[in-house]
Amino acid sequence: MKSRSRFSKARRLLLFWTLFIGLGAEVYEVKSTERTEGTLGFWWCGRYGMHKWAMPIEPVTDQLSNYSHVTICAPIWVFSLSAPMRAFCRAAAGKIKEADYILVHHQRSGYQKAANEMDAILGLHRTGFRSIQCREGKFGHETTESSEIYNSIN
Repeated sequence: MKSRSRFSKARRLLLFWTLFIGLGAEVYEVKSTERTEGTLGFWWCGRYGMHKWAMPIEPVTDQLSNYSHVTICAPIWVFSLSAPMRAFCRAAAGKIKEADYILVHHQRSGYQKAANEMDAILGLHRTGFRSIQCREGKFGHETTESSEIYNSIN
């Protein structure tokens, strides 16, 4: 996903790699069709985040229903779920059987409301949740709800 996070694409990929390599997981990338790069992209993303709008994304694959469990990794924009991930959740509603969430953000907060919003949009209740603070590439405060997936990698 094109992200406005404060850490680089390489660090995001490292995070995904570290979390999923031991699980043999497949990674599905959500891609926005809006401009998100540069200063103008930053302000454009902020506008979507502030209004809690869903940002247009590339079509979501129907293969999501083939998986018994999905882990959704999403950044937080303007204190709420990022616009592309909000659009993804709407498009994937009814296709995902079971899900965990990993939310990455700048503030020292648990972002339970964002996880609850994802539950409501997807029409399910998460089996686990991890909220990770990342400031300038350094990881800080974490909030975790228990699940089989997280217990297997800790």
